[in-house]
Amino acid sequence: MTLLHIAIGLVNIEMQFIVLLDGEIEIENSMGEKKTFKAGDVFLVVDASGNGHRTKNINQQIRKSIFMPI
Repeated sequence: MTLLHIAIGLVNIEMQFIVLLDGEIEIENSMGEKKTFKAGDVFLVVDASGNGHRTKNINQQIRKSIFMPI
């Protein structure tokens, strides 16, 4: 398990759970679909193939998340 700050931009990873500890983000996948997450949300990110995803901070503040690769 890793606790870190992440920069906004294009990320290409494999499979991981993310726990958003604070703030609010919008994630856009490589197909253009967008979803918003807020503090306390836990979600599975699956970028095993394709072009990754784009993350946007809604509140324009440094946010903290827990990343759990699986």
